[in-house]
Amino acid sequence: GDINHGIRLFQIRWLAQYGDSLVHRKLGKHENDLLRKKSKQLLEIFDAENQQLTEHFEKRWARLDRWMRKTGHRRNPGTTADLIAAGLFVLLCCE
Repeated sequence: GDINHGIRLFQIRWLAQYGDSLVHRKLGKHENDLLRKKSKQLLEIFDAENQQLTEHFEKRWARLDRWMRKTGHRRNPGTTADLIAAGLFVLLCCE
């Protein structure tokens, strides 16, 4: 129902499936695979909790977010953010 939650869940699903090419280019395959693994674990929590954004999910999301922001935001999934922004732009233009 909430568009912000939908965008965030899309981001997590995308990262779990593909990782992020900017993270891969900057930090290598290992860090990108770690990003995918952490995102998959977060999705598993979401699915195990009947796809509800529970307090447990939110705590784990905050942990993932902090991890991505460490070391000067070097794990920032910028390509994923760009793709989401482009998709939202197209959606808004087509209304």
